[in-house]
Amino acid sequence: MDKIAALQLVEELRALQERIQRAVIGRLRATDAAALSQVAKDEGGDIIYAIDADIESELVAFCEALSARHRFILVAEGLGETGRRAFPPDTTLDNAEFYLIADPIDGTRPLMYDKRSAWSLAAVVPNRGEPPRLRDAAAACMTELPTSKQSHADCLWAVRGQKPTFVRRNLDSGESHKRPFAPSRAATIEHGFAMLTNFFPGGREVVAAIEEELVRELKGLRRDRALVFTDQYLSTGGQFYELIVGHDRFNGDLRGRMIERGIPPGAVPGLAAHPYDCCVELIAREAGVIITDLEGDPFDAPLDTESPVSWLGYANQSLRELIEPVMRRLLRKHGLID
Repeated sequence: MDKIAALQLVEELRALQERIQRAVIGRLRATDAAALSQVAKDEGGDIIYAIDADIESELVAFCEALSARHRFILVAEGLGETGRRAFPPDTTLDNAEFYLIADPIDGTRPLMYDKRSAWSLAAVVPNRGEPPRLRDAAAACMTELPTSKQSHADCLWAVRGQKPTFVRRNLDSGESHKRPFAPSRAATIEHGFAMLTNFFPGGREVVAAIEEELVRELKGLRRDRALVFTDQYLSTGGQFYELIVGHDRFNGDLRGRMIERGIPPGAVPGLAAHPYDCCVELIAREAGVIITDLEGDPFDAPLDTESPVSWLGYANQSLRELIEPVMRRLLRKHGLID
């Protein structure tokens, strides 16, 4: 897929995500949290809440319109057991131009209570005749889904080989302006945000122990002083955003590996991130953020809705060189890598 075609698809995705944004804002302002937080269905990799189900029709309508110009396969929640749907319906794995992986609302839980922004995520992966992987994404777009009291919202997009674009839009006037951005250039975690994902019960003690040991070894603790901060942003897209724009220095999500290895023993398996949650990794990569798997290899995942994934994110190479050796030893100590 050439860059012109990728950019054209990005423009389509931006328009879709703005429609989702308007629909979400309307729902937040017109409906109470009790209604939005009702469970609509429990299938695939996650629970679908009422606010999610309301948006599914927007995604399907977009895909139906796009299928007049392209043959592709959608990968998303809410599409049944396979997590896939062909557009138009006679599209096959042999003649599809690309895969579109999307998470219309990433960060449903804080958003449905009007606590914090969620993100609408999407990426385009060319069909190369082999099982598709996130690492092959040609373009990606992420749009903020703000709380009802916000007046501005952000959007970032990237095509492979180009620096991402960051735009902030006035939700009242519709005017958009490009914004400068850069990941943190700090060489230590002192006086910055650095943490591990610890959203849900079921293994929290393991994650907390690793995080505590990491911070102690990196000299992030002093008597009567808090030198390292944590922020549990319950949205993988939101976590990537915080790394991209320079708010966070390090973050990581161990849940997928913990579930795969049954750590801690006897714990009730919790929720993990899935490929659709991480589908905008291309934006982070092109911005200079380093996202790896737990072994230190470049992050990658299959295009599906069920595979549990884990990742580590560093704002820059200096931070990676500081944190990664300690992190690898701690992961090995706790049985998360061999």
